[in-house]
Amino acid sequence: MIFMQEWEIILDNMTKKLIDIDKRKKEIKVEESRIKEEIKKMMKLNNLSSWTFEKGSITHHKRISYSNWNMSSIITKIGQKQFNEIIQIKIGVLKEKLTINGISPEKHDDYLSTIATPKIDEWIRLNKKKTT
Repeated sequence: MIFMQEWEIILDNMTKKLIDIDKRKKEIKVEESRIKEEIKKMMKLNNLSSWTFEKGSITHHKRISYSNWNMSSIITKIGQKQFNEIIQIKIGVLKEKLTINGISPEKHDDYLSTIATPKIDEWIRLNKKKTT
């Protein structure tokens, strides 16, 4: 008959608790994502970028990033001299150059979508009130 040492029993119990905690964390993450998605939809539906409540605020953020750039199209549009200033493409600088070259700010994203692959990221951030 093999008997477990007391420390083995304790270690076994602690690892079981750890597994349970990990499972609950995953469930909480799924629930958090679901709630944030609902909040994002509600905020977009009501044209809100932030919402303040008793315990803090939530903010909706959005960013467009681009990949797979068509460099020759950019050079054609803004010129080689200006292109050399933005070799590491910085969207803000590129948008300034586009404006200088006749593309209005409202049309920047439309134009960028023709020369690169856009990816829109959106997220909700919970900002809890600091308690003292």
